[in-house]
Amino acid sequence: MREAKVRDAQNRLGFVVTLGRRVAGKWGNDAAQRKLREVEEALETARLAREDSFCQGSLSEAERDWLRRARPADARHWNLLTDLDAEHLPYAA
Repeated sequence: MREAKVRDAQNRLGFVVTLGRRVAGKWGNDAAQRKLREVEEALETARLAREDSFCQGSLSEAERDWLRRARPADARHWNLLTDLDAEHLPYAA
């Protein structure tokens, strides 16, 4: 988490942790869910207001507009431009 904060990547990490927590929930792994919730809560206090993506700025404005409308609630919460959702992870089904 410290390294994520140094690199202003806490929103990306927070989103990935949220996805992991959701996957753990689908698998019924309560211990992993609890631990990931703790990490999520710690990252929440450092959540950035600025918008970010996993694309390092290579998104076109049209892609950005589409992602703003199509992104899942977790991505919106973490101010991340992505359409990735726990449902898209094949091992989470």
